[in-house]
Amino acid sequence: MSKVKNYDEIQSLIENFDLFGYLDSRGIEYHTSGKNVSRGWVEITCPFDCPDPSWHCGINLESKGFHCWVCGTKGNLIKLICQIEGCTRRQAVRILREFQAEVPSTPPSMQRFVVPEYPLPSEARDELLPIQREYLECRGFDPSLLQRKYGIKGTGIAGRYRYRIIIPVIMQGRIKGFVALSPLPSLQPKYLSSRNIKRLVYNLDSVRGDTAVIVEGVTDAWRIGDGAIAIFGKNITSEQLRLILARKLKRVIVMLDGDATREAYKLASKLSPFLQTEVWELPEHLDPDTLPPDALEEVRREVQK
Repeated sequence: MSKVKNYDEIQSLIENFDLFGYLDSRGIEYHTSGKNVSRGWVEITCPFDCPDPSWHCGINLESKGFHCWVCGTKGNLIKLICQIEGCTRRQAVRILREFQAEVPSTPPSMQRFVVPEYPLPSEARDELLPIQREYLECRGFDPSLLQRKYGIKGTGIAGRYRYRIIIPVIMQGRIKGFVALSPLPSLQPKYLSSRNIKRLVYNLDSVRGDTAVIVEGVTDAWRIGDGAIAIFGKNITSEQLRLILARKLKRVIVMLDGDATREAYKLASKLSPFLQTEVWELPEHLDPDTLPPDALEEVRREVQK
């Protein structure tokens, strides 16, 4: 049985604690947004002798300290775990060790990582079908601009990728993969992609300054523009992490869809050992592609200044 050696070791365990994984494993309901929930806090029902059964015990995602806004009880993560589990301090430290977030032991930016080129489907062609253009226009995009800036292509009415919009993933000036977007509700799934898609980061070549915003999908990146990079989903892979860190950024803003707050903080925890990381939470019904103009401009100012 390992022993806790010093204060620094305990602090490291607390800093890397997978709070969401722990709460999920214990069936503890929590709120990350909504009334009375501040950015960077998670609210749970207070486990102490508290007269209020609602969500007033806040856990700070950076410090991992907690504070009940009703009964006034506060302290560190070990105190909270001891109360929830009815366990000793030593047992609480074991739980800290059990729920450590996975982060690379060495900076991935120092590791060589070469992504091979990947051909587009044979159906891809320069022209867009009228239905493909109409779909993009209905979503507020300029098809001609997307063709020039992102190299999107159309397909015909036959083949595996019929009617789909082919979106190349270009990194280091070369095509490394693709996404095939369906413009028709009847043509499912909505996205088809190259097999290597989770080893790629979309729009990475557009990053010019020291800040980037991480989003889920290609249309989110289109809406924001330069400096917005997409990871094709809510979770990041080790290869994507290495590619992002290789850009030698100083700051990253994580802005996933409004229904992915938990995943956003998990993603941020993987980046935070290496660079300044912020989570910008969106309301549950919004994503970066549907942000109002004033919010979009705020994001663009942050990544394009």
